[in-house]
Amino acid sequence: MWSKKERSAMQLNWKHQLGPWARRGWRVLAPALPGYAGTSWSEAEGGYTSDLTRYGPKAVAGGSIVALLDKLGVEGKVVVVGHDWGAVWASRFALVKPDRVRALVTMSVPFFPPNKVAYTPLEDYVAQFPTSTDRWPIALQLWLFLRLLFNTQPAPPSALILGGLQALADAGTHANFSCDILTPLELQHYLDSYTQYGLGGALNWYGLWPVRYADEQDQAMLSSLPADIPHFYIHGTNDCFLPAAMSAHMHAIADVRVLEGASHWVTDGRYEDAEGGK
Repeated sequence: MWSKKERSAMQLNWKHQLGPWARRGWRVLAPALPGYAGTSWSEAEGGYTSDLTRYGPKAVAGGSIVALLDKLGVEGKVVVVGHDWGAVWASRFALVKPDRVRALVTMSVPFFPPNKVAYTPLEDYVAQFPTSTDRWPIALQLWLFLRLLFNTQPAPPSALILGGLQALADAGTHANFSCDILTPLELQHYLDSYTQYGLGGALNWYGLWPVRYADEQDQAMLSSLPADIPHFYIHGTNDCFLPAAMSAHMHAIADVRVLEGASHWVTDGRYEDAEGGK
């Protein structure tokens, strides 16, 4: 279970959507992904784990999400909404449990089908991010890291990998990034959360590629999203993490809304399309 403070911190991503959706009569659930603050996997060793199988599609999409719905007595089909990593697992849930999905809404991270052909090694890329032994550069510059992350201005990609934060801090250019997506109180929520629980739970997701590949060999997992499940996709043109070109293929498989000038954080309240109205 989460404390009130932990719940409010995890729901910041959806603060502009929860109210409008609930006022329209929807029952809205906003759980944290496994490994983030307040979940049982965020407790030990700063959240890092050598058992990444519990982060895989089978464990999360086919296990944790179903268990949550069953625990809360949610029967039938649901509208699944996800942003960033949440978008990945929202779409995987539709592949694993299509009978539980009424509609799918994904934001900022496009759908790519399961890789059932050959493993694409991404270890060199993943190695750029902190692990259990070298996470301290980000931890020591956590305030700067969050300012860069939650910003409508494109952050230098090198700033988000090992050594990049310290170089940016040493250069003094961090003053250009004002964390204009979060209020000071919200920024403090994230600082408190990551200071208490560590970075491991979040960073574990970036070492997941071999587990995802192994899980996606399961023939029971669909290779494409069912045509009878409506899919709405939202992406910003100023996303410095995933350029709009990476979402070009989505126009063929989803109803796509491109938000002009929007950053990666399309849920930040500046864009009515991502709020469902006010």
